[in-house]
Amino acid sequence: MFSLDFCDRLSAEVDAFCASGLARRKPNTMNKHGVILDELGMEPMLAELRRRLQPLASRVFAKWCADGLDSHRVFTVSYATAADDQQSLDVHFDNAEVTINAALSEDTSYSGGEIFFCKLIDGLTDPQQTTCYPPISHRRGWTILHRGRQLHGALPITSGRRLNMIMWMRSSKVRNQLCPMCGSKPKIIPVASGYGDGFTIPSASSSSSSSSSSSSSSSSSSENLAVVQQDRGDDVVDICNVL
Repeated sequence: MFSLDFCDRLSAEVDAFCASGLARRKPNTMNKHGVILDELGMEPMLAELRRRLQPLASRVFAKWCADGLDSHRVFTVSYATAADDQQSLDVHFDNAEVTINAALSEDTSYSGGEIFFCKLIDGLTDPQQTTCYPPISHRRGWTILHRGRQLHGALPITSGRRLNMIMWMRSSKVRNQLCPMCGSKPKIIPVASGYGDGFTIPSASSSSSSSSSSSSSSSSSSENLAVVQQDRGDDVVDICNVL
């Protein structure tokens, strides 16, 4: 999916940023040394990438993104063998409807670190109580597309360093109904910038219009509400991921 030149350029950009000593946020609680790519000014490029992936994702995972993947969170994961490096990744599921995992490092620059997948989960199943499939050796420039609820992890790296780009793609229409992390109706609060956790808040005028409309026009109001949500781009985060 990605050219080798793109992999080299992105890796160099991430390494330069890490070497700069500039402050950065951790992408998530499982990631030690990753970089959130939106913070490097890459949001327009990543939004275009999400748009181009939409047709494929909708065909493969229609139930979860046919109505649109309208936000994302993109970050890198770095694996290495030093004691303070991230050496592996335990079984987990993503805060996303659909995920892509792209390998950026030269295939011969590391060994180990294979990716493995387990079953899909529909509830808050204990990730440790499941059987996983044989591991997969990733290849530079290749991308794995999978459901966010597909349990997965990474085996320990045994030599060298491996850098991957992870893109969490989210559908506000799906997650506004049920938080994918806690399995409950989301309680959401606005955030100052960015996409937050991919939830949206309908405008008060649209909600009022929708509730007062007749059943014959409710379908049209619902469609308008979806457009309002997307155009407003409300950035909100689920409280269950803040507390």
